[in-house]
Amino acid sequence: MIALQNAFGPWRPDVDPAERLARLRAMRAIARVTLGPRGDAFTETLRKAETDPDQLGAHPAPARSPRGA
Repeated sequence: MIALQNAFGPWRPDVDPAERLARLRAMRAIARVTLGPRGDAFTETLRKAETDPDQLGAHPAPARSPRGA
């Protein structure tokens, strides 16, 4: 569990459902732009979290590219 003072984005417990949805979609867009196809699993988890908040508990880490690639 994330302490309230450290919670941000869609993890804040006091966020309105519409705001949580907006934050998830913003995070997904940023992840897609910055990670590209490497972040497919992460962006898919964010998409699923739009309708299933339990998806926010754990998500796969984005694949890391080899050094120098």
